Amino acid sequence: MTKKQIKSSILAKQSNGSIQLTFPIPFSEIEKIKQEIALKEAPNVTVSGFRKGKAPISKVREAISEEALGEKALSNILPEKFNKAIKEHNLRPVLFPKFELVENKENKPWTVRAITCEAPKITLGDYKKAVKEAIIKGTVKNKKLSKLDKENLAVSSLANSIKFELPEILVLEEVNARLSTLLDRLEKLGLSLDNYLNSINKTPESLREEYKKQSEANIKLDMILTEIANKEKVSLKKSEVDGMLKISQSSSTSSEKFPENEHRSRIVSILKKRKVLDSLAGAA
Repeated sequence: MTKKQIKSSILAKQSNGSIQLTFPIPFSEIEKIKQEIALKEAPNVTVSGFRKGKAPISKVREAISEEALGEKALSNILPEKFNKAIKEHNLRPVLFPKFELVENKENKPWTVRAITCEAPKITLGDYKKAVKEAIIKGTVKNKKLSKLDKENLAVSSLANSIKFELPEILVLEEVNARLSTLLDRLEKLGLSLDNYLNSINKTPESLREEYKKQSEANIKLDMILTEIANKEKVSLKKSEVDGMLKISQSSSTSSEKFPENEHRSRIVSILKKRKVLDSLAGAA
């Protein structure tokens, strides 16, 4: 592990690809936010012996509990502190951080650790040549490959010719998200995880390993296509994006909807990667 201290935060890069940022938060700042939260919630807090909203703020804080106030204070403070830390170290994280409270002693600065990761460096090489050769080799004599066949060969070629390691934390996050989605679906169907695993002849360990391999492949392909789209300066017409937005919004459930700007960014990213794959599959 290598450590480098810059200004108010400490950067530690782990061998598994994760990044740790440790930074102090002045106790006075924590206390100020706690007080503001207590004052804001005071009108709705019931304190024995006082009319609602009329209790002294010290009693309100006791009723809310210092632990709950501390958690709420950190929720308010951490985004700003984290953004400051990544700017200090010129980092570009690709994963929402996990925060750990390292120390929270009374009248002393609190110490927080944020764990995240950056995207790995990707060297594309002569990917166009590799894909073209793969499609030519995959062509069966007197039989024209379908578009899907070419796309599959292009994906396989990219995976085989462009090698890089993913941060472990990034893969773990994707695996856990997939498992969580599976559990939600099983619950809606009234099925237990054990019965489901028995039906597909898998164990929890083998399912997690399968999800890990699939997640690694999907994340790598997504990063490769994004890197190519950036390198080739792939552009989109406004009508393309608007058309896909309209289709996606009409087919999405309320639980799948994102803020408009975020939704548009997702659509742009998907369409650019689609253009890259179409171009590679049609190059041979």
